[in-house]
Amino acid sequence: MTALTLHAFFALGGGLGAVLRHWMSSRITHDLPLATLVVNVLGTLLLGFWLGQPETGGPDIEHGRRLILGFCGGFTTFSSFAYQTLDLHRTRSIATAAGNILASVTLCALAFLMGTYLSG
Repeated sequence: MTALTLHAFFALGGGLGAVLRHWMSSRITHDLPLATLVVNVLGTLLLGFWLGQPETGGPDIEHGRRLILGFCGGFTTFSSFAYQTLDLHRTRSIATAAGNILASVTLCALAFLMGTYLSG
């Protein structure tokens, strides 16, 4: 397995994740950043599920790891979360921005725990 092959799996996963995130954000419209919250929660659920799987070894485990990490990296979005939280502070209130942070971190942590629980 070459480094180029591993990078290609990471890039493929990242590209697929970014396309799915864009598609979902065009379907979930709201004046609050719900699309970002949904993709971040789903992404951490998937990541928790993947990381909770027992490692069986074998030559393909690293390909799968790169594909999933690339997908989750492209699908979830910290930059949109940060920008939208700042925008909530500017256009609404600091309480709304703080609520977005609290809800996002809490739900993503719960999704990660649920993913690891479901995989075991």
